[in-house]
Parts: sequence; structure tokens; C-alpha cells
Amino acid sequence: VKPPVRLHSSAREIAEMRNLAGLGFQSVSIIDDQFLWDERRTIEICAGIRDLKLEWSCLARCDRVTDKAARAMAAAGCSYVDLGTESFDQRILDAVRKNIRVEETARAVEILKRHGIAVELNILFGAAPQETEETIALTLRELRRLDVDYVLFSIANPFPGTDFYAAAKANGWLAFGEYVAVDPAKTSIISYPHLPKARLEQLVSRAYRRHYLHPR
Repeated sequence: VKPPVRLHSSAREIAEMRNLAGLGFQSVSIIDDQFLWDERRTIEICAGIRDLKLEWSCLARCDRVTDKAARAMAAAGCSYVDLGTESFDQRILDAVRKNIRVEETARAVEILKRHGIAVELNILFGAAPQETEETIALTLRELRRLDVDYVLFSIANPFPGTDFYAAAKANGWLAFGEYVAVDPAKTSIISYPHLPKARLEQLVSRAYRRHYLHPR
């Protein structure tokens, strides 16, 4: 069971942003894992900072992006939103208990782009043993279809204390036998029988090249 979330009030968030603007900052990144908890709260915050002329960005879940919230965010200076997408294969999303549907990502991208907000999608390779080269290829095809500029590709990292780590340890999926701190955009500590460490690293490297070296 996921723990409950405690939110700061809209007034506190507005006060913090106004303080930053008063200190002379012109750009702010909000790095809460999920900023768009509630449409009403989001609109209140945006109304309270609209006059600051700050450029800002945030992280959000795809299923919390609404047209009203995105409109308010754009008017308040939001320049891009980082969406935790992970995969476009529903079986993998279900396996990692993401609690979103793949179609919700496409809907969120469309809404944000409509309001002139750039989108970055976070994609995880190997987040569950259901991952295959075919599911990765499906995800990459969907990325091309959605036509987003920014994508962060990473290899899933089983942090100690998580269910993923326990499963990796029990099934012998840890490439080094134990958790090792690595750059997940380059190095895998996961190694499945059907999708070994070296292949995951090759696939994430290829994904970066194909996306960012595309002529568009």
C-alpha cells in the first residue's frame, strides 16, 4: 500500500515562488515527483504566480494532466513538464503498479502541446521481467508517433528495500550480485536471462542516438 501524501498549501507554494522571484531568480524547476495532485490546487498556485513572469517546469503523472490545469500552467509561465511514462506496454505498467493506462500518456502529451508546453517523457527499460526487445520496440514506435522533443531513457534500477530489489535478488537478476550505484542512462545492474545487462545497455544507447540524432 502506498503511503498517504501530505501537501503544502497553495498559499505556501505561492509564497515560496514569490520569494524566489524576489531574490532575482528567473527560472525554477519544481522537482516534486508529482506536482499536479489536484486541479483546483494547481490552478490556485498558477493564479498566485502568474504576475511573476517566472519560467518554470515540473514533474507530473500523465493521469493528472487536465486541460484546465495546463491552460493555467501555460499562462503562469510553465515551459515544460516531465512525465513519468516508463513504458507503452500496459503489461509492464501493471507489473510495476504504475496505475495508469498507456492512452493517458498520449492524452497528456496532446493537452500539454496544445497549450504550448514542451514535454519530456521518462522511459525505463527493463522495469519488469515482462520487458522484451519487442516491448521496447513498441515503446519507441509510440514515442515517434507522439512526436515529443525530449526523452530521458534509463535502465530500471532496483533500489534496496523495494519489491523490485527483492525480486531481482531472489531470481538472480542482479548483474553484480548486489546493488551498485551506477548511471542508469548508461549502465544496467539488471540482467534478465532473455534481456541481459549488455543488451539493455546497447538498447538504451541506441534509443538515445536514434531520438536525438534524428534529422527533425
